[in-house]
Amino acid sequence: MTQKNSGPAPDRGETDVAKLPKLRNILIVVDEYTGGIRDHIRSEIEFLTQNGARVHLFTDRPLIIGEDDGFSSINVLKPSLQGQPWTVSLRGLQQIQSVARAHQIDLIHSHAYSLLPLAALCSKAAQIRIINTFHGPDIFFFLDSNSLGRAFRRQAESIGTLISVSHELKHKLEKRSQKFEIQTVYNPVKIRSKTPMATGKANKWLWAGRLSKDKLPGLRELILMLKPHKQITLDVYGMGSGEDELRTLLESQLGKRGHFLGWKDDVELVFQSYDVISGMGRVIIDGMLSNRLVFLVGYEHPKCFITRENIDACMFANFSGRGLPGIAKSDFQRDLQSLASMPSQLELSNEIALHVSDRDVWSKVFGVMGESRPATGSALWELAEWSQVSVYFSRLKSFLARQFGTSAKKQ
Repeated sequence: MTQKNSGPAPDRGETDVAKLPKLRNILIVVDEYTGGIRDHIRSEIEFLTQNGARVHLFTDRPLIIGEDDGFSSINVLKPSLQGQPWTVSLRGLQQIQSVARAHQIDLIHSHAYSLLPLAALCSKAAQIRIINTFHGPDIFFFLDSNSLGRAFRRQAESIGTLISVSHELKHKLEKRSQKFEIQTVYNPVKIRSKTPMATGKANKWLWAGRLSKDKLPGLRELILMLKPHKQITLDVYGMGSGEDELRTLLESQLGKRGHFLGWKDDVELVFQSYDVISGMGRVIIDGMLSNRLVFLVGYEHPKCFITRENIDACMFANFSGRGLPGIAKSDFQRDLQSLASMPSQLELSNEIALHVSDRDVWSKVFGVMGESRPATGSALWELAEWSQVSVYFSRLKSFLARQFGTSAKKQ
């Protein structure tokens, strides 16, 4: 399937791909094209296409792909190989190499977890430049696997140009291998026109994000924390497997003060209608850029209002809340009462813009692309090693299925 671009975006100045004349067809490799990774890649496509490059997608699970995403072609891993992170076989390599040949790919940008080895093997076999961006701790499922880890780590090490979206992830990855040399480049965000600062009121709240099982505990605790404050309302934007549980929770705890509004693309455009923006990751960054009060909600617990005093600690883990203590109810009450008297501590748009401006982020990444090289090693011998791992997992799955009557999980 091929999608046509709607036209060039306006010139932004400092992101000139003309200095990279050979990089005209770029292959994005990603497992699941959704959520924050989708936002990241859409920003990358915008800057690449406005500078004359064509961007192609190779994915396991496309999920959400809009006509305005800007891919020149969309290529989905064959159904027989989907959902099997260890099934990097000759068939998989043949498929991705066929895509690379058909579209004359001259650089692979992997944003993948389970498909990372496939991207690396394709780079070696076809001698195509490659870079890889690590987006989150899910990568450690593969790096730390007893049976999968050594072969997987070898493929990651063979990629000379590695990027992490947070310092926390960079440090953890470099502990896994002395061969990892990783640059930190934050997730890109479009810097919009300056907006008025919030007044210090904290009555109208918004939470936005994926409604997955791992994020529900933190959101649930936030709802319970807001319950005694009768002046506060909460609107929740998102979608996921936890939608039904969330609806029940909002109705039982907040009644008419809580509303589930579903998924909204570009949800940051409604931030000006709220006093407090809550959630994690990109939502927090957009909240700061919108000059709203921002409240970080981690996976398991609500964490804190973000101020100039704690922004560096929150940013270390990409505003995920990892490594930060949960906020006590008494501290939450105290902070609510003091918000109106601390506007200078809460006006953070200038501070965060220095790190996440999409123009600056892609200027850095384009420079990295220009210095990239093909992955090192022998694709043939490493494919053989990987196939042995694949056989091991296939046999393990069959054994567990016979023993328990169900498909084995990915471990």
